[in-house]
Amino acid sequence: MLKNSGSIIVKDIGIPDTLLNTVGPGYFLSYPFPDPESHKGLNGKLGIFAGIRYPGAAIVASLGAEKIGLDLIHLYTDPASRNLVQGYSPFII
Repeated sequence: MLKNSGSIIVKDIGIPDTLLNTVGPGYFLSYPFPDPESHKGLNGKLGIFAGIRYPGAAIVASLGAEKIGLDLIHLYTDPASRNLVQGYSPFII
């Protein structure tokens, strides 16, 4: 145990072993590219609910969704975080 981390507990969250063996770093190489003529929302939509305590987490989640191809991300967060988040991507509403 590290001095600053306290007690660490590892829990099984139910991901099947077969999935762990089939998904890896190269998995997204076969992911289809979006049609350049597509409109916002046709390549995936996501709603993210985020609190005010860690606004960076909302940004990371939103940018991760954008990175895998989603092009319409609704971020529901506290108004105080809005200005911080809005400058990161035009896909985040």
